[in-house]
Amino acid sequence: QFRNPPSGTEIPVLVYNVPPAPYPVQPQNRVLQKYLQWTPELLEKAKDAAPKGPFMGVHARMGSDWVFTCKHAVGRPQFFASPQCKPQPKLGDKITSAVCFPAQEDMAEQVNTIMAETGIHHVYIASDMRPMDKEARLKAFLDALRPGTEHIVSANSFELDLVVLGLSQQFVGNCISSFT
Repeated sequence: QFRNPPSGTEIPVLVYNVPPAPYPVQPQNRVLQKYLQWTPELLEKAKDAAPKGPFMGVHARMGSDWVFTCKHAVGRPQFFASPQCKPQPKLGDKITSAVCFPAQEDMAEQVNTIMAETGIHHVYIASDMRPMDKEARLKAFLDALRPGTEHIVSANSFELDLVVLGLSQQFVGNCISSFT
């Protein structure tokens, strides 16, 4: 809390490098998440956008803003939603670039392992990249997926992505990202 809050004319925009509320949701408040309901219209759009049948949702944080964010996160003990990366962190644990911005091949290996264990072969990929860049920038990830994997790369809104990812039977995301 500010002792003497700045006026809107002095500082028209306040920028925080940490969330204004605790991330991730505190364990005692997680029970409240079950009451979240999407609008029927958004839920219907999500069902139309999602792969048909069981699918895995993947949130690939790879936009230029995330690259910048990870530069600030590496070496810190905590950043954004990083407490969910290790619920019981050890003293001295620090965020690494491999956790914040994993290689696409490493992401694909994790997705392939889960697909092999579950029999899922549909993947919905949400990303923070501009829609026109997604397919090209995700090439290494897509090329490393198991043969026969059917994928949808989202070109939709982040709200719709949240709903579709919530409908997935399996999920792979970035534990530092508060969106994930």
